[in-house]
Amino acid sequence: MTTATDRSDRSDLPAPHAAALTGHLFVGATRVPGTGAETHSADPRTGRVLAPAYRQAGSAQVSRACALAEEAFDAYRAVAPARRARFLERIADNLADLADALVDRAGQETGLPHARLTGEVARTTGQLRLFADVVREGSWHGARIDLALPERQPVPRPDLRQRQIPLGPVAVFGASNFPLAFLGGRRRHRRRRLGDVLRAVEGQLTATVHAGPTDLDDVRRLLPVLERRAGRIVFDGWPTGVEVGHAMVHGGPFPATSDPRATSVGSLAIERFLRPVAYQNAPRELLPAPVGDGNPCRIPRRVDGTLSFD
Repeated sequence: MTTATDRSDRSDLPAPHAAALTGHLFVGATRVPGTGAETHSADPRTGRVLAPAYRQAGSAQVSRACALAEEAFDAYRAVAPARRARFLERIADNLADLADALVDRAGQETGLPHARLTGEVARTTGQLRLFADVVREGSWHGARIDLALPERQPVPRPDLRQRQIPLGPVAVFGASNFPLAFLGGRRRHRRRRLGDVLRAVEGQLTATVHAGPTDLDDVRRLLPVLERRAGRIVFDGWPTGVEVGHAMVHGGPFPATSDPRATSVGSLAIERFLRPVAYQNAPRELLPAPVGDGNPCRIPRRVDGTLSFD
C-alpha cells in the first residue's frame, strides 16, 4: 500500500497541485500556447462557456512533440522495470491527490454526476497501478527460448530466443465522454446475429462495418438501420464523420494517418445527438441519394478547423 512516507521514492515528478488552468499545451516538459483554432468548454447543464480558452496545436507544434517523444523513447526503454512501475504509481498517486479538483472540473465540462466521475478517477488510478504491477512482474515480455537441436536432420536447429520489446512512441486519441461499442462481423452468421447486434446498438455507440464486394446486399439493409440507431459508423475502416484534423494527417514523423480521407469525430459532431454523416469510402451504389453527389443536404463538416457546408 502506498503511504505518504514513500512518495519521495516514486520518481522525480514534482508534487501535484491544483494549478489554475491556462489552456496551454504540454510540448515535452514545456507549457506553450497553441497556435491553432481556439475552442472553449461549455457546461452542458447551463450552456455557460467555461474559461480558459484552449488553442489547438499547430502542425509545427505536433511535429515538435513527435520529435521529443522520439528522443525520449530510447532512454525510457532502457529504464529498469521497477523504476517504470514506480513512475506509473506516482502518476496514480498524483491523480488521487487531485481527485476533488478533477471531479469538479469534469462535472462542469460533461454534466456527469459526482459519483460517476469519482468512480472514473478510482478506475483510472486502479488501472495505472495494475499496469505498474504488470511492468514489474515482467511476463508482458513474452520471453521464450527454444533450445538448439544440434542433432536435428537434415540441418541442426540453432538456439532461438524471442521477446516483445517497445518499438516506438504511441499516438493517443482522447476518449469520448460516452461508452463506445464496436460492432462488426464476417459474412457468415451475419443474418443470424444481425438482430442481436441491432438490439444492442444505442444512439451513443459506434458501429464498425467490414464489407467486401460480396456483402453489398447485406450492407444495403444494414446501413439504413445503423444510420437511425448508431452514434457513428465506421465503414471498412473509414470513419464516417465529421471533423478532419490537419495535425492528425500531417503529424510530423509519426502521422496518425497519411490519408486525408480518414477523420476524427469530436464532441461537436454529436452535440445534442445531432449526427452529421459524411460517407467517404462507401461504394457509390450504397450511398443514399441525398449524399450521392457532393453535399447537397449541406451537412455541416469541420475541415482543418473551418466549418464547411460543401
